[in-house]
Amino acid sequence: MADPTVPVLVAPIGGEQTTEKQATFFFTAPSDSDNDLLHFMLEIDSVNPPTDGNADYKKFETRFSSDHEEGRWEFWNGTVWQLLPETGLPTAYYGTTVKCTIPKSAELTLGTWYWRIQASDYNTSAVLYNQATFNVDVFGVS
Repeated sequence: MADPTVPVLVAPIGGEQTTEKQATFFFTAPSDSDNDLLHFMLEIDSVNPPTDGNADYKKFETRFSSDHEEGRWEFWNGTVWQLLPETGLPTAYYGTTVKCTIPKSAELTLGTWYWRIQASDYNTSAVLYNQATFNVDVFGVS
């Protein structure tokens, strides 16, 4: 039983500026040598690293139906964006782009934010993350 590889962050990265308080996070789905269905956890926070218990900390996971209702998880199937199944990302879509749009109830405030994504399967509990910084900015003022 092997852990999935680490997801590759696509956007926002490198201190990128956004005016979207209801941000969308994009990453490339990793692979898993066991060909297991993959699940993802997105963590967002105003501190680095994102820390559970911090007032700004937000977490969304694909394996919980409540996060499918709150955070919209989708993957690119080669033609259109498709909802990511609660059972996990199928092996046919390893290497594709996955995105999570946070719900309005979790809007971000102005300032610098940190996000990270983790991939896991039901057979292991991966702890490998890839992390980036971005800024929520309105009219050029953060």
